[in-house]
Amino acid sequence: MPVSDECTSVEKVREMFLAIYENNEELFDERDVNKVKTDEWTVLRFLKDKQNSEKQALDALVEAMKWRKSFGVNDIKETDFPQEFWEMGEAHIYERDKNGVLPCYIRVKYHKQFGEIMEISKKFVVFLIEEMDRETGGKNWGVIWDCDKGTIFNVDLDLLLFIVPTVFKYYPGGQSYFLIHELPFVMWSIYQIARAFIPEHYRSIIHFSCRKDIADFIGKQSLPDYLGGECSKPYRGPIDDAIMFAEWARINNVKESFPKKFFAHYQPILDEAREQFRCEDYD
Repeated sequence: MPVSDECTSVEKVREMFLAIYENNEELFDERDVNKVKTDEWTVLRFLKDKQNSEKQALDALVEAMKWRKSFGVNDIKETDFPQEFWEMGEAHIYERDKNGVLPCYIRVKYHKQFGEIMEISKKFVVFLIEEMDRETGGKNWGVIWDCDKGTIFNVDLDLLLFIVPTVFKYYPGGQSYFLIHELPFVMWSIYQIARAFIPEHYRSIIHFSCRKDIADFIGKQSLPDYLGGECSKPYRGPIDDAIMFAEWARINNVKESFPKKFFAHYQPILDEAREQFRCEDYD
């Protein structure tokens, strides 16, 4: 589409959205509405996603903005999450790759599904996506699923089927790639399920890597050490003012027996991480 036509379509979708907003202000966050008014990409990304159909783009934009309000996206902050989430580094944003793409790494082998933390886990994922989208201006970020040493016991289909539609429905055009690293055979069927939730016109951004070639894709200078990279930037560690998990569980009325289950799985990971912090501090 020529640039002039693109600008015209953006303005049309914007005007239609604002007309809907005027009659339903309570359904939207004013901060998001201001972005629709002032930021072209906030509208254009939905037009591109819907192959320039103004009606479909409007419907998708309205749905996304309603979701942002209902989910409280703009109010999520890093101190909403237990300190242990930051210490483990199960999911973390890292150094831009050799092509300037900002990646989020998800370390599958660390994960275990717990219903008691499903909602805060979803919120954590949205926080990371939102951080990447904000830092990149809504484009040129990626997700790296590190499946190395992952097993079927690490699979969390509920969380996975939240992440994938969220990324493509509410942040269209932001993703440069989904890189799946060292996908074991036992997880192939899980990948096929998740792939079905990725719109067909985005499936070309799915890539696979193994230990031998991931550095070629990302760049060794940008890759974390646990993937054989040479980047020394910390990817996990405590943050200021976050509360510990036990206190978070108490405040959120999680049943008293749950922290014991949580730490039965995550304590070895936390011990490994804290030993790394000590070594880095000593160095």
